[in-house]
Amino acid sequence: MIMGELEDVSYITLPASADLDNYRDSIRKKINESGDGLLILIDLFGGTPFMSVSQIIGERGGWDGIEVVTGMNLGMILETISMMTTASLEELKDIAVKSGGDGIIDLHRKTTGMMEG
Repeated sequence: MIMGELEDVSYITLPASADLDNYRDSIRKKINESGDGLLILIDLFGGTPFMSVSQIIGERGGWDGIEVVTGMNLGMILETISMMTTASLEELKDIAVKSGGDGIIDLHRKTTGMMEG
């Protein structure tokens, strides 16, 4: 909605009623179709999407052209997508990590510091 229709960007959701084998097959298919590099953004470290991706990477025998960042938030997605035509896979991973962290702000602490300074 914010950035319009995008090429080379896709997502897989995990509904509560999802069959986990079908879910993993969907991830496996996306990874196999990815070509020269794939950045996977996952919401929660240790959750089902993370565990599924980890399992598939293990089955493939390694990371070869795949980067994974957890802790996904909207700022991370927007910043990463905006740079995907000009940045390498490694740079996109770094952008995702930095922008994701930068998007976490304690408003109380921030505004208190602004008022005192």
